[in-house]
Amino acid sequence: MKIQDVSRMLGMSTRSIRYYEERGLLAPIQKEDNGYRMFRAEDIERLRLISWLRELGLSIEEVRSCLDKALAGDLASIRVHMMRRRKAFVEEIVQLKLLVQQMDQLIHIPEDTEGAILFMKLEQAAEQAKRIDEMRNSWEDRWNFDSQADQYDEKVSNVGDDAYHVHADYNKALQRACDEARIKPGDKGLDLGIGTGNLSARCMDNGAIMTGIDQSEQMLNRCREKWPAFRLLLGNMMALPVVNETFDFVVSTYALHHLTDEQKLIALQEIDQVLVLGGRVAIADLMFEDEAHRESYYTTLKEAGREEEIKWIEDEYYADRSRLLDWWNANGYETGAEQLGELVHIVYATKTSISN
Repeated sequence: MKIQDVSRMLGMSTRSIRYYEERGLLAPIQKEDNGYRMFRAEDIERLRLISWLRELGLSIEEVRSCLDKALAGDLASIRVHMMRRRKAFVEEIVQLKLLVQQMDQLIHIPEDTEGAILFMKLEQAAEQAKRIDEMRNSWEDRWNFDSQADQYDEKVSNVGDDAYHVHADYNKALQRACDEARIKPGDKGLDLGIGTGNLSARCMDNGAIMTGIDQSEQMLNRCREKWPAFRLLLGNMMALPVVNETFDFVVSTYALHHLTDEQKLIALQEIDQVLVLGGRVAIADLMFEDEAHRESYYTTLKEAGREEEIKWIEDEYYADRSRLLDWWNANGYETGAEQLGELVHIVYATKTSISN
């Protein structure tokens, strides 16, 4: 088939077809004795797949890396790129939603507002949008969770009797988070930082339909191997990769302490956006009751000659649980909290009103 015929069949310009050949996505097209370039059936099939992948937002390099495997029917080769692109699209949507909210507030400023006050409000709105965007984009995986995925389950199950180990109360924390979600059969649940799926498995046993989010591709791959029924999405708590979707409950264990205090509050706002009225949140993690508890604990460690443990704690971001509870209380939630172990706490809340 000639290039013009292929162009009409696929709705693709001849210029694009030649470009894909130049970039090495197509094998060099053979010419007939009369000089016409003739496309075989396999060339057309290859171009059709290239077109689909490009329409879905994949770059030339992403298409190149997965094209041959995808043509052979290897879905996994496409999935990783789709998950990455989906994550990027949702992050753009989240930022656009924030800008729309800021503009709504500015649009409704009274017309008789003094110029100086108007400029101040404009500046505040712009700075807030910039600061939130920077906090969302500045997070990085300093702990390399991809490298931990294969050994994670063994790691959390071999704690022994060490009460100070970060996972000493792992099973207790998972069970309490599941219990506080108060799951009813058919409830839609969202697990933030799903890891290898151990918490979601308990929720599923109670009849929940689970969606899990994690920033680690390898954790998601391991979770998919163990629990193929889960819907798994690549993303993070500060820009939840769900669009126009709500959940009956949100749970999370051992994930929130990888966010700074300000980032935690962004995560709570994201959770609020996807939680139905009457929905439940349960978060079990490494926390202090408040800053006084943190200082007291540090003093105890110093007196016991365990200053090194303070460095371990400060390498992460153990929450001040009072700040989480204060945010929920200020935004229409009924709350509760309990200390489960040496530093493991659970905070939980029920959404009783719609925040502005």
